[in-house]
Amino acid sequence: MWAWIIGTVLFLAAVTTLLCNSKEIREWFSPPKDMNSVTSQKDPSPPTDKKILHLTLRKICKNIDSMPLAQRSETAQKYIGINIKKERLKLFNIQKNPDGSVYTLSMVFPEQSSISYPAVRIISCDIEREKCPELNGANEGDEFYVSGQIEEAYAKYIRLSNVSLKFE
Repeated sequence: MWAWIIGTVLFLAAVTTLLCNSKEIREWFSPPKDMNSVTSQKDPSPPTDKKILHLTLRKICKNIDSMPLAQRSETAQKYIGINIKKERLKLFNIQKNPDGSVYTLSMVFPEQSSISYPAVRIISCDIEREKCPELNGANEGDEFYVSGQIEEAYAKYIRLSNVSLKFE
């Protein structure tokens, strides 16, 4: 019986020694060296490498809205250059440029029923009339998928460039 207890104690001592000498185990149990890297809140600002982001326009707007009012436009500016793919939006308004070759679209998210500033975020873009003939017969409230790149961003306004529309 004593041999078994002594053997178990020696075995546990050997395992503990091996674990203590393992760099990964020590790092896992030790506190971080840079206490600035430990935060109680998730950093709301977007990553800087815009090529690998998988953000939707909806997530971006939600993040902007989560910020204090004084920081919303500054936060929105950090999203300039991000590509948006297949975001479902609802048409709010169409304006033609003076020669009629380009439409300026104003859009909102589909669940937004009333258009009253400042409660609604407007998403805007220009698109050549010949690239999207479906817009000739479009009505307020029509929904479609928008892909593009964020060109301008403010607290309640986002402008897209390099836009393509897909009606379904």
